[in-house]
Amino acid sequence: WWQRFRSTLAQSYRRAPFYEETQAFLEPIVSDGRGPLLPFLLQSIGAVAAHLEIRTPLIASSAIDPEHRSRGQERILALCRHEGAAEYLNLPGGRTLYDPALFRHRGTELRFLVPREQPYPQLGGGWSPWLSIIDLLMHLGRQATRAELARCDIATPRADHCS
Repeated sequence: WWQRFRSTLAQSYRRAPFYEETQAFLEPIVSDGRGPLLPFLLQSIGAVAAHLEIRTPLIASSAIDPEHRSRGQERILALCRHEGAAEYLNLPGGRTLYDPALFRHRGTELRFLVPREQPYPQLGGGWSPWLSIIDLLMHLGRQATRAELARCDIATPRADHCS
C-alpha cells in the first residue's frame, strides 16, 4: 500500500510549490509503513505533529482500554476520566455525537475545533476546502500550515443542545 500511496502523492502533488519539502519529510514515514496499522498511524500523527511543532502526547485508546469495554461517548468519557482530562477537544463533526451536559456532569468540558475556511492556491485552480494536512503542507509549506492551524477557533456548546 505504501508504494501506491507514494505514487498517488507524486501524481497529485508533484507540481505543488512545497512538494520537495513535504515529500522529503513524508518519505521516511511512508517508507516505514509496512508493519501493523496502529503503530504506523501513531508514528505518522506524531511525526506530523512534531514537524508542525505541536507538542502533545499521543496515546492509543487500546492501551487504556484494551478490551474496548465501552463505546462511543461513554468510551471518550472513560478515556478522559483515565487521563484526568479537564476538557475534550473534538472536530466539528462530533457535535451530533456528544452530549455536552453529560460531559460537564462527568467533569470534562466538551469543546469543538472550528476551522476557518481560508482559501489557498491549489493545483488545477479552484478551491477544495477541508482536504488533508498533506494538502496544506504541499501547497503552503510548513510555516504557513502552522499559521493556518492557529486560525482555528474553539467553541464550547451550550449544555442544553449540541448543534
